[in-house]
Amino acid sequence: MAQRLLVIDSTGSRGGSALETVARNSDIFVVFALSAHCNMQKLFEQCLRFEPTLAIVSEPHHAIELQAHLQTTRLRTEVQCGVAALCAAAGAPECDMVMGTEGAAGLSAVMSAARAARKILLLNKDALMMSTRIAPEAVSAR
Repeated sequence: MAQRLLVIDSTGSRGGSALETVARNSDIFVVFALSAHCNMQKLFEQCLRFEPTLAIVSEPHHAIELQAHLQTTRLRTEVQCGVAALCAAAGAPECDMVMGTEGAAGLSAVMSAARAARKILLLNKDALMMSTRIAPEAVSAR
């Protein structure tokens, strides 16, 4: 069964590289959710390509913009907004793996994933270093 991924900051360069790996290994990975800060056009294009269940954005006006784009398609991608939505997705039963983060931006989601015993693929060491200082019990046992 394919691993269901949440890709944090999917519109950034590292998130884009991660999605290229996903595309080349579609028998191993499927995108459950994508998150982005402000590049709604690129996130929309990624939604068209990967058909995630969720798209999570940081600001309400971005959610409205993305939802308007998605309504012109056959996609059933649900748009959610905010850190709480990102954390909920990271710990959701439908999510097997959380991929990527830039510095502290996705740390809350990484911590939610660790607490839910999800696999975490970090694209840099920042989140690991911060999380072991903030809540070592959440990451050490997993």
